[in-house]
Amino acid sequence: MNASKPLTLPELRCGLPTWLPWLLIIGMLANTACSTRQWIWRPVNYDSQAIWADDATEVAIVRISYEEKQSLDPLNGTTDKRNFRHQIILQKPDGTDRRALTVPRPHQTGRLYYMRTAGYLIVEVLQPELGAAYFEKLSLRNEPPVRLLDIPPLTQWGCQDSHSQPPLSQGDPPESPGRLDYTVLPSPDGAHLLLGYSPTCQQVRLELRRADNLLSLWQKNLPLPEPANLTWHPAGHAILAGFRQAWQINLDGTVVPAPLPNCLIPATTSSDINAHHQSLAFGPNGLEIISNNDSTVFGCQ
Repeated sequence: MNASKPLTLPELRCGLPTWLPWLLIIGMLANTACSTRQWIWRPVNYDSQAIWADDATEVAIVRISYEEKQSLDPLNGTTDKRNFRHQIILQKPDGTDRRALTVPRPHQTGRLYYMRTAGYLIVEVLQPELGAAYFEKLSLRNEPPVRLLDIPPLTQWGCQDSHSQPPLSQGDPPESPGRLDYTVLPSPDGAHLLLGYSPTCQQVRLELRRADNLLSLWQKNLPLPEPANLTWHPAGHAILAGFRQAWQINLDGTVVPAPLPNCLIPATTSSDINAHHQSLAFGPNGLEIISNNDSTVFGCQ
């Protein structure tokens, strides 16, 4: 028996449409191109965070952009990402009058407060490559950003216990040293900024500034026997609340014992839920307003 001989391309064409081999070649080239594209860095951007203004007449939105490509390292997930940037957008709740407050800037964002009536925003800018972050004030009057408080890497914190922050729900308090995480919290009317953190365990450092010119009104260190959070009260004073006890922080700097608040969040008038029990979420058609009369609003304290 004669060994079979491989068919040549002309022989393969016999009885087949002449365009079929070319179609197969084009298909292979297309698959190669698609396979190559997934390893090339490509831009991604979307609206990622939304917060109500203090008077609920507007919304501040964070638009995130970055580059991504298919990941070769399973520990990184399905894609690698780099060059994160954020841009602050302002708009009406119905999506009209949308305008950029900032150009795209490096890094992502954390906490955000939009004090429209007082003319500024407070933004927490995250620096994951350094394990750090910072708070800054952004003016609505086209003034340069002002850096308010640096958050060093956790290894440089004066109190490094990772379980010292009190939970925002009921539960048994952990046996942890007193600590307040770094925070900048605008007052309900936007006139003041309360800065706080723990320089060492069992201690808290508080500072009150005027929001318009950032003049420091007072600074003080207080003993802190347990983990605590800061929140504002609608009456105009702040509350430092732990698991078992709380303290009222008055604008004149006096500190007195206080009852535990009924809630800790929202901590001021700007948050992801407004006084009308309306929250914000991103859906298929963009920003959505969701009403829920059972939700907790500022003033619950």
